[in-house]
Formats: sequence, C-alpha cells, structure tokens
Amino acid sequence: MPNEGFVITSPDITEVIRCRACGGSDLIPYLDLGEQALANAFLTKEDLLRDEFKAPLGVQWCPECGLSQLTHVVSPERLYSTYLYASGANPAWAAHQQALVDAVTALRPEKQFVVEIASNDGTLLERFQAAGHGVLGVEPAKNLVDCSTVPTVHRFWSPAVAEGIVQFHELADVVVAQNVFGHVDDTRSFLQAVARILADEGVCLIECPHILALLDQNAVDTIYHEHLSYWGLRSLLYAVAGTGLSVTHVEAFPDLHGGTMRYYLQLGDRPMSRAAQNLLEREENVYRLGVGPYLNFGRRARDIIRRFREWVTDIPDEQRVVGYGASAKGNVLLQAADVNLDYLVDDSPLKAGRYSPGLHIPVVETFQSPLPDVCVLLAWNWAEELKTQATAKGFRGRFLLPLPEPHYE
Repeated sequence: MPNEGFVITSPDITEVIRCRACGGSDLIPYLDLGEQALANAFLTKEDLLRDEFKAPLGVQWCPECGLSQLTHVVSPERLYSTYLYASGANPAWAAHQQALVDAVTALRPEKQFVVEIASNDGTLLERFQAAGHGVLGVEPAKNLVDCSTVPTVHRFWSPAVAEGIVQFHELADVVVAQNVFGHVDDTRSFLQAVARILADEGVCLIECPHILALLDQNAVDTIYHEHLSYWGLRSLLYAVAGTGLSVTHVEAFPDLHGGTMRYYLQLGDRPMSRAAQNLLEREENVYRLGVGPYLNFGRRARDIIRRFREWVTDIPDEQRVVGYGASAKGNVLLQAADVNLDYLVDDSPLKAGRYSPGLHIPVVETFQSPLPDVCVLLAWNWAEELKTQATAKGFRGRFLLPLPEPHYE
C-alpha cells in the first residue's frame, strides 16, 4: 500500500496504520507479544557484546477484508540481508519441494522456465533443474546466494526485477513463492511484478500459512517479525484486484507448518475452482463472526504462553532441559514465555555455534553429555521427524511439545 499506510517510529521500524490488502484503516489489535529480538537473528559471541535489535511484535485484524497483519514492520534490509534459515536443511520440507516439482512436471512435462521468488539456498530450483526445466532464482540474502548452485538474481523481488528477467531471459511458465508472500509489505507491487513476468498460460504458486489453521491450532509461534501478514483467500482476493491476476485454485497442506495453503494465480479474469469456492465459503463463515475469533485466539495464546512457562519451571532443577530445533517459531515462544534452556540442538551449520535471539541460548549440533532429561520440541510442526532424529542421537528422556497445547509425549 502507499506510504501513508505507515508511521515511521525508527529508521528500521514502521507502525502499520492501514491494511495492505484493502487499504482499510480501522484495524483492531488482538495480540501483543511485547518487544522481541528478530526470530532468525542468531548471534555470534561478538554480537553478544553489542545491544541487540528488538521491535514490537503484535498482530491486528482488518474488519474490511479480514486480513491479519503485524502492528509494526521491520525493514527488509535488517531482516534479510543475511539469513540463517536454509530450506535444504529440513528433510520433510525437501520432500514437500520434490512433490511440487513432480506435480508440475506431470502437468507440464515439456521444458518450463521456472522462476522462484525468495529462492533461499536454491534447493527447490535444483530439483526443477534435475527434472529438465530452466530455472532462475531471486534472493536478497547474499549468504544464501553465495551457496546456491542455480542461477540467482541477488535482489529483492520487485517490478523492476521482473522487467529485467523478461528483457534478458523470457516470460515465466511457472513462478513459485513458497513462504514469502506473508513476508511482503507492498503486496500490490509484488503481485504486479508476478503479472509482468507470467506467460499467458503461466501459473504462479503462492504458498503461505493459512489464517484458519493459525486460529485452530493456537499457533502463536507463527507470529514473528518476518511474517507481516496472515493470509486467507478472502483477503487475497482484495489484494489481487486490479493487478491483472485471478486466483484460480487452492490446495491445502494441513500438516505443513501447522497448516499451509497453496494458491494458484493466473493472468486474466478466470473462474475459481470448486476447491477455492469451498475455502472462501469456510472463511466467510468465520468472517461473519467479526473480530471475536481473533480476540479469543489472543486470550488462548496468552494462556498457552503462561502454561508453557509453568510446565518448564515445574521440571526439577536437577534435570537438564534442552530445545530441539533452533527454529524461528521456537525463538518467538521462548521469548514470549521468558523460558531459558540449557542449549538448543540444531543440525544447521548456519546456526551451530551461535546463540538464540533474545535469550542467547547456545546452539549446538547434537546432544551434550550428560544427556538431557527433557527435550522441548520447538519446531513442533515437525514433531514426529524430530523425535526420530533425537532418538537416533541418543536421547531417551521425555519430549515436551508446547503447541497446540503443552503436553509430554
């Protein structure tokens, strides 16, 4: 949306006063998680000697279109210039990516030109390339561009970048945006850039967590500074209006990130599939209830944070408690609950040897001796996989899952 939708509160923080989907200004806050350090900003030992950047973390609801969005935005340069989440590090995510490649290839077996927005370390495009397609990534984090093996443009996605790709390459048959659209501030420019680069019969696949899943699963840890918006189809239809794009289909992945939706966008005025119509009807039923479901979510979220803290503090002092999965989700929850742990186990080489944001918990690649008694599965959305990994590394204690409700397994 235009600049008048924001109030600058510092060089790196702006307060959001208008909806980025519809422009509405009557925004209703429903959850405040206080000031937090950035969830993916892991620190080095040298960083611990400096003041840590923090920003307000709250979420609000638009009564016009139903979009949920953060109350404040941190500048993308601070968030993404260096980024320590590598998509190739998660086997379950890799399987999801391969399934996407297989599905696209089955529908379009001839060679496609695939452009990925926020291509991360390039692992998805490597799979498209192996299937015989032409690929190009767009990625703002230089550390990830440097480790990618596929052609990558080191830029933030924009209409200018889209125009350059069209001029120097070709129109895209497939545009993929996995877990990036929720990170976008200027959604209109983002979508206009997609419309510029798409071939006439091309398709853009946008994946992001779905707002109803967030409400249903009490997924308070999905709320962090990178996730500017929490989309549903209803609000997305407002966002695409006037961009030359239509939402034609949706596909749900309930077990992915606590509940993910894939939206299919194409050029022109096109009808929606039955699946999309059904989803829109579900969302309309919730929208008619007004802000109530969101205020209820806020109350449940605060209660879960309190109870999670109690579960951890009730563990006897002589027992060692660690976290498994140094995830952004986990960092949000730990900061909100002010829960410190002995250390975090994560096999990502980008995080090992660093310290978690906010609480400065050390990150290691495997369990330390003596083995801990309790392992908090911070990336709870991958619980079964993480339990298998932890057991293979020798853990024999209890697993504590913080969400959707705190419980042991």
